[in-house]
Amino acid sequence: MRFRRLISCCVVALSVMTSSACAQSTSAPAPTSSSTSAPLPLLVSSPTPGLAEATVAITPQSLQSEGTVQGVADQLSAAGFVAGRQRTFQGPSKDLTLIRDRELLFSSAEGANAYLNSVRKQSTAYFGEATGSTALTHGSRTGTLFVPPECACHGANPVLTAVLTDGPRLSWVTINGPMATKQRLQEVLSQPTRP
Repeated sequence: MRFRRLISCCVVALSVMTSSACAQSTSAPAPTSSSTSAPLPLLVSSPTPGLAEATVAITPQSLQSEGTVQGVADQLSAAGFVAGRQRTFQGPSKDLTLIRDRELLFSSAEGANAYLNSVRKQSTAYFGEATGSTALTHGSRTGTLFVPPECACHGANPVLTAVLTDGPRLSWVTINGPMATKQRLQEVLSQPTRP
């Protein structure tokens, strides 16, 4: 009797799993290309040892809720935002206390460049008053380096941000800490990445 009940349960479980698998295979959207289906690569490890690591997915809504820039979600959607990920390393250090690697994927290179241009136009809203900007190239990535004005405040550390595009991908890399310099940012940009 128990054996029959066990067989019945197994048959029911198998039929549910099979119908579920069939439903998933017919309803799952096909990836548009290998670049949009593969996870975005992020920094493998912190260039400053000992910092805590956190990785999260990025959506237009999460970027909208984190800042003071109006209409970010709409700008991302208009530019063809596909996916985003962010890896943050943070903690006390005499080198860098914050390293944030944010990678955004758009449906086209034009979309990534359109979003980069909107960041340039709204640099004050993103980075504060009197923020300087210079062209920046790193390998195949091109874009802008944003540097805030020097602060005479005791204990203040500079925050440097590079926003670079490479085809449909946009990299937004920020560093902060006592040793945050343009050269140090270039070193961070040269670090290995992984999905």
